[in-house]
Amino acid sequence: MKLNWAKFSFLQEALIIFLYLILLNNFLGRKEVVIVADGKGYYDYLPATFIYKDLNFGYTDTLVTEFYDHHTYNQGINPIVEGKKVNKYFIGTALAQLPFFLTAHLIATTSEDFPKDGYSAIYQDFVFYAALFYAFLGLFFLRKSLRLLGLQNGWVIILQLVAIFTTSLMHYMHAESSFSHTYSFAFISWFAFLVLSYRLQPSAKKLYIAALVLGIIILIRPVNAIVLAFVPFLHDSFGEFLWTIRQLLQAWKRLIVAIGITIATVALQPVVWFIQTGNLYVKPYGEETFHFSQPHMIDFLFSYQKGFFVYAPVFFLGIVLGIVAGFRRNLPWHIISFSSAFLVLVYVLSSWWTWIYGASYGSRVMIDYYAIFILFMASFFALRSFWIKFSASLMALSFSYISIIQTYQYQNYILHWTEMNQHKFWKVFLHTDDKYKGIFWQPQFDFSSGIELFQFKVQPNQLQLIQTKLDETVLISPFELFGHANYVVSVHFKVDAPLGEDRVLVIWDDTSGVNHYYHEMQVFKGTQENNFRGSAQLNFAWRPPLSGNYLLKVFYFKREESSWIKDVQLKLIEMP
Repeated sequence: MKLNWAKFSFLQEALIIFLYLILLNNFLGRKEVVIVADGKGYYDYLPATFIYKDLNFGYTDTLVTEFYDHHTYNQGINPIVEGKKVNKYFIGTALAQLPFFLTAHLIATTSEDFPKDGYSAIYQDFVFYAALFYAFLGLFFLRKSLRLLGLQNGWVIILQLVAIFTTSLMHYMHAESSFSHTYSFAFISWFAFLVLSYRLQPSAKKLYIAALVLGIIILIRPVNAIVLAFVPFLHDSFGEFLWTIRQLLQAWKRLIVAIGITIATVALQPVVWFIQTGNLYVKPYGEETFHFSQPHMIDFLFSYQKGFFVYAPVFFLGIVLGIVAGFRRNLPWHIISFSSAFLVLVYVLSSWWTWIYGASYGSRVMIDYYAIFILFMASFFALRSFWIKFSASLMALSFSYISIIQTYQYQNYILHWTEMNQHKFWKVFLHTDDKYKGIFWQPQFDFSSGIELFQFKVQPNQLQLIQTKLDETVLISPFELFGHANYVVSVHFKVDAPLGEDRVLVIWDDTSGVNHYYHEMQVFKGTQENNFRGSAQLNFAWRPPLSGNYLLKVFYFKREESSWIKDVQLKLIEMP
């Protein structure tokens, strides 16, 4: 019997996910905790419903577990609306994660290895598995769409690799897999396939599934209803698009049912709001809103802070290739329909009150639309010349090196999560050495508003104060510190450290020897010069938990014998 390999075509996506796992385990590194920040908000509906039976999230005020501390992980997620605590995020992501959560919870309840608290290691792992599955699903429907467009499978594989390995999706598939973007990528990819398939062979089944998928897309992130702006682009011509509209209007009963399916799906959110507050509509984001009169379109696309094309340059290339293909193949509709929808998307997303969308690797809100962007890029690979397409493939895949390095940099505190600029971008470009970790995270202080408690200049014959070994402790006299104040130990010195990896360590112990503060920084972060020579300043900030006497300890660790340090000056400053 002849084996039908078409039935096993999903192995193509499985292989890509496997390659990603190899990269993750051998370079990027696995994270223990992936239910974090915004992602925790999206996910919280699940433990709130199935474990704590509390959709007003009262448990979040006191919960402390191995991987969850309400002091750290519950900031800004649960605003008070109508006197009741709600979740500011929509429930769509939690619905997508539901099968994985239930599996994790079943394992936790039948095993003594994992606490069944909703946040222990098994739940963290299964949220990661959920993101992997939906990335797989997004790739699966992207392949089916590209095949509908007539692309040979070799080019399809290249474009699938582009979607994962040259973009921010790598980060959100794992380190922040609880965020909504991987799930949106999957469902928008699915929706695009259904539209393409419906235009070729209309059927009620396809229409109803598309309506359900559209409802889920909106339920994950309401702003992603903008995907409807790309529906004209998913047709070959304006005439074909009008034919689809006429066909839908003629089958108006089907259309009404489809609209009803979408509305019913989206209506799950008002039901949750009603359970939480007694109202069918609330404004969970409060004053966080769109400012449509003040879009940041240029910054959104090109800034070093979060620019879409800066941190995912493959899509700049892809849009150029799509435009070239449109002219070469005489497809003006292809260019006009995509460009119009793309500009609407950028205008709306860049009008959000914080257009950088907080801490993120690149423009995370654009991940949702990767499948659409690749479909536009794909038209180039329908050209006849093999060598032109091969050259474009090499160029596109070459961006994977930059993207993989930058994903590592973001996860290891080399790229700053919110405050990148041109100088910082090029200073760390493609650098992964340990000395670059945290370079842009050095806190800045306005010492003019502080009170200098003491200043101590270390004379050349007193350099034993700055030690090279931890067991050669020299204590500075105890200080009376008050828990309500912020204190900064500012260490000034001149240094020659060829590697830039010499370290300064500052410790605060109480008089009984109990440690309360322990932090070290590399000299590189104090000089921020590539030759690691000259004047340096490192600032160590600490807020004592209680008033009392504390001992200050300072150490210097050399990585090379040729390193030297001199003119050391210590300042203790009380900040307001």
